[in-house]
Amino acid sequence: MTGEEEKRLFERALKGDTAAFEKIYRSYVKELCSFAAYYVKSYNAAEDIVQNLFLLLWERKETVRIDGSFKTYLFTSVRNLSLNFLKHQTIERTSSGTYSMLFSVPSATPHEIVEHQELDVLITQALEKIPERCRIVFILSRYFNMKYTEIAEILEISVKTVDAHMVHAVKSLRSHLRSE
Repeated sequence: MTGEEEKRLFERALKGDTAAFEKIYRSYVKELCSFAAYYVKSYNAAEDIVQNLFLLLWERKETVRIDGSFKTYLFTSVRNLSLNFLKHQTIERTSSGTYSMLFSVPSATPHEIVEHQELDVLITQALEKIPERCRIVFILSRYFNMKYTEIAEILEISVKTVDAHMVHAVKSLRSHLRSE
């Protein structure tokens, strides 16, 4: 499908043409799922992300405006949704991991459990205060054990930029946690 055909098909879909919307979905679903799976490392989660994107597009068809390439818009949206998924997954995993670890240790006192819960809250609050790009880089590095080169590829930035984001994130977290 050429860019012009794609644009006309998308315009029809935005006007409520379900056949055009379905054709767009079928044309891109596999490629977008594979792309999302690269980020989230789960094909089931990737399918959910792509389905949510198309659901949002359909629900907001009256207000969606795309200036550039429709394909670029789809892939950028999937990347952003995938990164949001990772961010939320990390927060859930960090919280549940901390609590399950504490409750599985027979020697954890109620006081220790409360201290760990408070520390978890402080870390989450500190992460929320750093810039989004730094936070994403930090989460991908520390919670997902990704190498700087992998993070650079995912975020489409240089390895030196990843390093700069990590330095900034660690300094900000230290500063915030010291002040608490």
